[in-house]
Amino acid sequence: MKVGERRKKVIIDTDPGTDDAMAILVALRSPELQVLGLTTTFGNVHTAVATRNALHLALGLDPSFPKKIGQIVLLGGAFSVNGNVNPAAESNMFGDPDAADIIFTCGADVLAVGINITHQVLLSDADREKLEHS
Repeated sequence: MKVGERRKKVIIDTDPGTDDAMAILVALRSPELQVLGLTTTFGNVHTAVATRNALHLALGLDPSFPKKIGQIVLLGGAFSVNGNVNPAAESNMFGDPDAADIIFTCGADVLAVGINITHQVLLSDADREKLEHS
């Protein structure tokens, strides 16, 4: 980061499996990000066990909330590739389609990172060692 640049404030809404745990660690160590909080969502447990979608709750409290945030970046969807649930579905969208609908229709700027991108991301042993010693 350059002197005088402000860190991007983020809230991570996650189903903390191994992949998301790594993303949380990277975000916490990033000089470019300021992690304001962590919330839980559908994922590695049944939806009833996780908290209700945080964006849905925020919209209930303040319908203008989407206009107050910079961007929603989500991992979800299968674009021009097969999904990981079935040929047409990726697990995050398949597991909570109501939450996906809320996100895509709430009026916020949304960047969807599909499974086609995540399949290209590799974490090597050297990367893990570097993270362990950081």
